[in-house]
Amino acid sequence: MYNECETCKDQWLENNMPREKMERVVYYYQWISKKEQRVRTTANGKETFDVKITVKDSFESTLWDVKETSEKDMKDRFSVHLYIIQHQYKVLRKLRSALCDDETMIHIDFSENYSRKYSEEVESVHFRASRN
Repeated sequence: MYNECETCKDQWLENNMPREKMERVVYYYQWISKKEQRVRTTANGKETFDVKITVKDSFESTLWDVKETSEKDMKDRFSVHLYIIQHQYKVLRKLRSALCDDETMIHIDFSENYSRKYSEEVESVHFRASRN
């Protein structure tokens, strides 16, 4: 689940590129969140406050570093996500097989419903600065 067991702790992304190619510098863009100070006018004058904004920033790195970062993200996020999905299906299968003839099961995946609704929101909802 958390890449700590003997089965999966040492699994890596396969790399068939020669070492010299992996040391090439590449340029890429990535969405990141950062804090920014803004000024607002109040009845007492001006005051500064922090907002969290999402921006598309440019980066440069070696292919090797990009691979390492991607691998770490997959281990940190995706493997736990995958474990949860597999565990939920296992439990659902067990519950379904134990149902009596006069029982039924309704499975509603709220996260999927929510993400589908939220993805239809206008872009400003996703990328505007948060309000204080």
